[in-house]
Amino acid sequence: MFQKGFRRRLQPHSLQEPSTCKPFHVSGSSVRVKASLSFFILAAALTVPAYSQVVPVQSVNTTEIVAWLTAGISGRRLARLVTERGLATLPTIRELRQVESAGAGKDLIRVLSSGNVQSAKIGPAIPAGLLKAAAEARGQKIHEAETDLRRVLAAQPNDAALHLALGTMLRQQEQYDDAYDELATALKLTDNAVRTHVAVLRREGIVEDVGTQRDTGGKPARLYGLTRAGEELFPKAYAPVLGMVIDEVIRRDGRERAVALLRAIGTRIAGAAKKGSDLKQRVQAAAGLFKELGTDVDLERVSGGWRLQGYGCPLSAVTSDHHEVCELGRAVVEEITGATVTECCEHGEHPRCGFTIDD
Repeated sequence: MFQKGFRRRLQPHSLQEPSTCKPFHVSGSSVRVKASLSFFILAAALTVPAYSQVVPVQSVNTTEIVAWLTAGISGRRLARLVTERGLATLPTIRELRQVESAGAGKDLIRVLSSGNVQSAKIGPAIPAGLLKAAAEARGQKIHEAETDLRRVLAAQPNDAALHLALGTMLRQQEQYDDAYDELATALKLTDNAVRTHVAVLRREGIVEDVGTQRDTGGKPARLYGLTRAGEELFPKAYAPVLGMVIDEVIRRDGRERAVALLRAIGTRIAGAAKKGSDLKQRVQAAAGLFKELGTDVDLERVSGGWRLQGYGCPLSAVTSDHHEVCELGRAVVEEITGATVTECCEHGEHPRCGFTIDD
C-alpha cells in the first residue's frame, strides 16, 4: 500500500507539555478509530502513488470538487487530482464561477478550464444546497452547512464527496461518532476495514498512538497521528531553504529580528481568513486554516479558554531545529482570534502544533 522507502518503524513519543499549557489526555483503553484517522486515509489515498494500483482511476465532476472544497481539501491538491483524472464533463462558465465562489483558487480554475475532459457534454448542475453549504462553511456557519448538506444528501445518498463534506462539518462540531460514520461511508470502509488499515499503517511505521479523546456519553477513543516517516510521504522540499533563510536572518540581525519576521508572515497568512463574529467561530476559523496548511487539529474547551491541539505541524521539517517558526503559528492564531495566545508546541522528533487561547 505504501512505498518501500517508508517501511522503517519509529518509537512512540510522549506528549510532554510546557508548564503554562493545559495537559492533553494521553491515557485510556483501546477503542475504535476516530474520524481523524479516516481523514488521514483519505489524504493518503489522494497523495500516495501506490493507491492508484488498488482503486481504479475515475474522472471527477464539479459537484465533487465543490464538496471536497467544503470538506477543506486544498485547491492545489484538487488541481493535481483533476490533472491526473480529468473531468467527467465540460464545465460551464457558470459552474466555474460557482466553484470559484466555493473557494477554488487560480490554479484549480485554470486546470478546470484546460479542456481535460472525458466528454464534451454538459453535466448535471451543482446542487444549490451544496453551494449554499459551501458558502456557510467558509463563513464558519458550520451547523447551517450541516443542515443544507443533509438535504442534498437526501437526494444523492450515494455521493461519497457529500458524505465527506458532511463528516467534516460534524467533526468541526465535535460530533465525532456521527462524523466517523459519514467519513467511513465516504471511503466505503467498514469498522473492520478501518482496523485493517490501522494495522497496516502502524506496521509500515506511518502512524502511531498519540493519546485518547474523551467524549461525553461514550468510551474514550484512541487517537493516531503521523510518524516522522508518515510526514515524509508529503513533500518537504521547502525545509532546507527555509531553514537556511532563518539561520541567515539570525546570523545577520539576531533571533529577535527573525521572530519578528516570522510573526509578520503569520499575520499576513491569517489576513484572508474568515474570522467569525464570536470567539468560538474565530477559534474554529484558526483551526480551519491550520487544516488548509496541512495539519490535522482538534479543538477542546478548557478552563479559561480553548485548546487548539495539532497532530502534526505544517512546517515540521523545520521546527525541530528552528523553534522560532512556532511564533509564526502563534501569530496566525492571535490575528484570527484577537485573543491572548500561549504557544504549547512540541519540539521533538515529531513536532506538533499546540496553542491555548484565552477567553
